[in-house]
Parts: sequence; structure tokens; C-alpha cells
Amino acid sequence: MFTTAKLVRELIRDSKNPESKHDFGRNIIPSLIAEGKRVMVYPFRDHRMGRPSYWRDIGTLDSYFAANMDLVDPYPDIDLYESAWPIRTYFGQHPPARIVDSSIDLGLHGKVVDSLVSSGCVISGGQVERSVLSPQVKVHTGAQVSECILMNEVDIGRRAVVRRALVSPGVQIPDGAQVGVDAEADQARFVVTANGVTVIPEDFVW
Repeated sequence: MFTTAKLVRELIRDSKNPESKHDFGRNIIPSLIAEGKRVMVYPFRDHRMGRPSYWRDIGTLDSYFAANMDLVDPYPDIDLYESAWPIRTYFGQHPPARIVDSSIDLGLHGKVVDSLVSSGCVISGGQVERSVLSPQVKVHTGAQVSECILMNEVDIGRRAVVRRALVSPGVQIPDGAQVGVDAEADQARFVVTANGVTVIPEDFVW
């Protein structure tokens, strides 16, 4: 928390420093401390365990991806279900998530393991593992989704394979497509982060 006038002055001053990375934690706050300005800290600790609470700087795509993967660990360091520290966010008016068999004859069972599935999602004969699904995502027959962040209204086609990907809202991945399987093919079409996360932009056309 900052006094507005003070923050504006510090941001303007920092913007004129060619040696600064213009980062709060690395430059702006340390410069205030170095000058003896009035700076205070809050001991952000888990009230039950007494240890430092969960914190991750999500300044890069890889750190954003890692923070989401933290949520799907069997025993996550951050507990979304902690009633004493509730997460306040917007929930759209969608039906419950639905996980169904696509065809008993084909033996294609909808399956979700170690994942967060938002309202309005339909997993129809597809498999989802260690992934975060935003509202109204669809995973169709035979599709395989592993270690992914799927934004709102992403549609994964039949028998598509999507691994370690960050997929932007509304993207429709066609039947049989592969993402996160062939590194060279991904790098030719998409941004691939240093940690191997494939990023599919909102306006991408297959």
C-alpha cells in the first residue's frame, strides 16, 4: 500500500534511472529503504502453522504457469478452501461441471485427475490430468490434456493431445491436433517459454 502522491513521484523518478529494472521488489522499494524513507513490512504467515504463507511472484509466463500447477498438487501450499482466508472472485452463472463417458462401446471414459475444473466445463470422454480448467471449457472424445491452463471457453477437439500449455480464451484446438508433443513444431507456431510451456494466443488460427 502506498500514498498515491508518493508512489507517483517514485515511479517517475525510477523511470528516469537507466540502470533500474523498474521492479518494485528489486528497485523501487529498496531505494526507499536505502534513503531512510518510512517503509514497513507485514509478516505474511500461515496463522495455523506459523510458517510463511504462500507467495509467488508471477512476473513471467513460467512463474504464472508454476503458480497454477501449485494449485493442483495433492497437498498444495496454497489452500483455496481455507475458510479463514477466503478467496473472493467473480463466478459466472454457469451449470455445474460435467464429466461423462463419450461412448461405452468405445470405452472412452471422461476422467479427471489432480485438476481444478470450473463451472460450465464438460469433459466428454476426454482425460484431464494436473490441469486448471476455467469456466465453460470443453474436452471432447479421446482428447488428452496434461499439465495445462485452459482459459475460458477453450475447446479441445476429439483425440487432440495438449501437454504443458497455456491456452488463451476461446481457442479451439481441432480434432487430432498435438501441442506439447513436438517441440520444433510448437516453436515454429507459438511462443514456447524457457521451461517448455507452449503459449497459444487468443487470435491463433489453425
